[in-house]
Amino acid sequence: MLIISYLFFLSCTKSPELKYEWTNLFLSCGYCNGRKPNSSEILNPLNQNIEEIIAHRIDIYSKKVEFVSETKDKSTNDTVELLNKLFNGKSNIRDVKKKILFDDLGREISNFIKMLLNYRSESSMANKQIIIDLLHVSKEFLGFKYWIIRDYGFYEDFKDQLIWNKLS
Repeated sequence: MLIISYLFFLSCTKSPELKYEWTNLFLSCGYCNGRKPNSSEILNPLNQNIEEIIAHRIDIYSKKVEFVSETKDKSTNDTVELLNKLFNGKSNIRDVKKKILFDDLGREISNFIKMLLNYRSESSMANKQIIIDLLHVSKEFLGFKYWIIRDYGFYEDFKDQLIWNKLS
């Protein structure tokens, strides 16, 4: 059974007046909410472009992800720490979920890289549209895809599609 709880962006320990402010609440699963320390203040994905602030990188072979940021404020540091804990944390049930997540992530990213290589070898509109479809806001693992676009020199071709978490 999935238990839904509220995750607070700004700590209610430090700012109790925000406890019932909708702009400070976000639905999360119990696992994720339970891993966020009460003292942390994470970035709000509704009004901050987390994928631009925090790099999302994956090593498919070692099954490790890394979240890093050049921005060093408390909210960014707390968010990076939480993401690394959620994706790389250790617990028996989490290890099973992590394996499933990495299998899905590995397939999606491998396919995405294959499509980028196809586009690089033949930059037709048909191949570009395939990449655009894979970058649609309804698709999974967009943060990782966005950083692959940036890291491998495709930014100029697809910058208009990198819209995840942006308010419009």
